[in-house]
Amino acid sequence: MAITPLFPSESGPQPGSMGGVRGATVGGRTVGGACVVAIPSVEHLPALADDRLLGLFGELDEAARAVAAARARVAGEISRRSAFAAGHTGLAARLGERTPEKLIQRLTGVSAGEAKELTAAGAVLRNADEGATPWLEAVATAVTDGELSIAGAAAVAKGLGEPTGSVSEASLTDVTEQLVEFAKTATPEETVARGRAVRDAIDTTGVADRERKLRSLRSFTTRVLPNGITRAILDLDPESAAIVVGAV
Repeated sequence: MAITPLFPSESGPQPGSMGGVRGATVGGRTVGGACVVAIPSVEHLPALADDRLLGLFGELDEAARAVAAARARVAGEISRRSAFAAGHTGLAARLGERTPEKLIQRLTGVSAGEAKELTAAGAVLRNADEGATPWLEAVATAVTDGELSIAGAAAVAKGLGEPTGSVSEASLTDVTEQLVEFAKTATPEETVARGRAVRDAIDTTGVADRERKLRSLRSFTTRVLPNGITRAILDLDPESAAIVVGAV
């Protein structure tokens, strides 16, 4: 995949350039300074052989991951500058938005879920870069190298959780690399589930507490709609869900 420098490295960032994004790694090669990733042509798709079509999709995904990693880092910085503690002086608040996610939505037009995903991944990358979450260094490396999507990065962090009195940083570090490898070919949902299973395996003390918490969050609410239909909403812990869903 072709990489074109946005500006000569010796000249420094130009006005309006992405000069703050440095050291991006695309396709296994490190490119100093900001860069532009050339997008392969998608013309004449019906004429392409199957292997070339799939290869083209892989090239586009590689480019998308490089851009997504940079977007996540910028989203993470927007989130940092919009911290709740900053009050009305925070970046999002000064621009009339309640949260950094709302600001990102306004800037990009992405969905609420995508905006949250960007800030979550950005926080993972920023904290790993700053050494605040050493157990997630493998996640940041995989994202920077274009081997893991930002959705996968957020899923790994969400699934594993944070160190506690019963789970050390070293214990989480030991399993993070394995989960990152799994996440490279799995969906974010599968990664979160695997991460929670891994966490339960190394945190036997906390399993019972988490199960009690989940049971305490169970609820059952109903509402009669204008057309006479009764809508029922169930929030179930995993054990109860298995029974109810199986019965239905």
